[in-house]
This record gives sequence, structure tokens and C-alpha cells, in this order.
Amino acid sequence: MDIAQRLIAETCAYLAAAKRLTACGRTVRSSKGVTVKQSDRGGVFTSGVATCGSVWSCPSCSYKIRTKRAADIALAASRHLANGGGVLFMTFTMSHRRGERLADVWDILTDGWSYMTSGQQWQEITQRFGIDGWIKSVEVTHGLNGWHPHLHVLVFTDKPLSPLDSDDEYWALRIALRERWIHRFSSKWGRDVSVRTRHCSGQARWHEVC
Repeated sequence: MDIAQRLIAETCAYLAAAKRLTACGRTVRSSKGVTVKQSDRGGVFTSGVATCGSVWSCPSCSYKIRTKRAADIALAASRHLANGGGVLFMTFTMSHRRGERLADVWDILTDGWSYMTSGQQWQEITQRFGIDGWIKSVEVTHGLNGWHPHLHVLVFTDKPLSPLDSDDEYWALRIALRERWIHRFSSKWGRDVSVRTRHCSGQARWHEVC
């Protein structure tokens, strides 16, 4: 982590926009200097060192922020399940091509989700299936076919939905979201998509349904 951060800082040092990144962990932010402290759990950390707070660019800050966010999300999901609700983990992807700019495919993905969660049809879906809200995360990977941004979404429902239930609400919700996702990308962008769904049965156990 320290080596990666140092390499990024040295590489980006000439960029004005990277000033906070290059100063992260390398400069003192207070006249009181740097102090070493110990947390309640026994961990040791420094205080008084400048941090950039970039979740995308800084290996050190990204790790800290993502760890905290993951803990908060896990707590929210656990409490929702304990209160009798349901949680679905859904992955929304779209086709992409080698040579496309990340900014372009990112904008298309953003448009797709904005369409998904707006309008009268979306309101009808949330009411029919009892969707209380969602937590969305964008993951970006890069491979032989170029940039591949996609969405991971936790969907919170007012009651558990499972493919093992006797009714078809789980499958109906999955079909409704899948058709809405497909419609936007096929009609406006001419792209193929995929939607994968997993439901949580409690105690952080996820069961995948493609």
C-alpha cells in the first residue's frame, strides 16, 4: 500500500489537480506535529498527518473509506433483516467495446440507472414489491474489451423475497427490473445487458440466482 501510494504521488507530483493526493501521508497538517495514538481495539495510528480523502485515487484513503463503508452497509443490512425485511444483491452490467473512453461508458451506465429509478413505472414497482430503498456501488474493471463499469446494488424490501417462496414475487420483481434495464439500453444505446440476483437468507448468507 505504501509503495503504491508513493509511486502515484511521485508520478502525479507535477499535476496541480493532484496536490492533495501527493500531500497525503507526506505532510503535517497541524503546528502541533504528528502524534502516535492507540485505538480502543489496540491498533496504532498517527494523528496530525494530512490525508486527501480520495476513494478513487489514493490506495491508503480508499482502503480506509471502503472498509468503513462496508461496515456501515453490513450493519444496515443486518438490522433490516432483523426487523423482518428482505435484502437482494443485484448486479447490473452492459456490453462495452475495446477503445471506448471510460467517461463515455460511465455516462451511459449512469443514464441507465437514472432511468431505472425514475418515473411512474418505477413508483409502481416500488409500491408493488415493497422496495424501501437501495445502496448502489459502481465497480470499474478493465480487460481485453476495455473499460467495464457496472453496478452492484443492495435492494431493501419490506419483507423477505426468495426464489424458494411459494409465491412468485421474487421472480416477478427480478423480471420487472431486468426488462426495465434491457429496455433502456436496447432502445437508446443499442447495447446488450445482464442482470444477476442474489437473495440473503440471513447471517450474511447469499444465494445466487442468474
